[in-house]
Amino acid sequence: MLGIVQARKGPPGDGNMLGDFARRLEKLEKQVAKLGLGKCNCKVLTFVVPGREDEFDAEMNRSCPVHTFRSLGNVMRVSNGPKGDPPSPRMSEVLAKYKQRQADAIRARAEEGRKIREELLAGAVKES
Repeated sequence: MLGIVQARKGPPGDGNMLGDFARRLEKLEKQVAKLGLGKCNCKVLTFVVPGREDEFDAEMNRSCPVHTFRSLGNVMRVSNGPKGDPPSPRMSEVLAKYKQRQADAIRARAEEGRKIREELLAGAVKES
């Protein structure tokens, strides 16, 4: 379960928006678990170490069973050289590839949301 579920306070409908959100989120997570989709394996923070770009490449090629695209969170490049040392060409390549995939996933999710919103609005208009 996500950490926000632990922020729950008070009974349902007590006006605590965070608590209400946490309860709804917990309910959705239970439904996802029943579907057998698994747990989210997205990350909050990922370090990219020089000489280990292939490991980062493998990490970014894994998918999340919940979100499809696996977010690696804030990606930080670790340098073992002088401050401001430019990244290796391979590191620049894998970071650019990840950023492009991330942007594509965000666009796809926004498009999916737009389509759902249009379908809901079209249904609401028909019911009127």
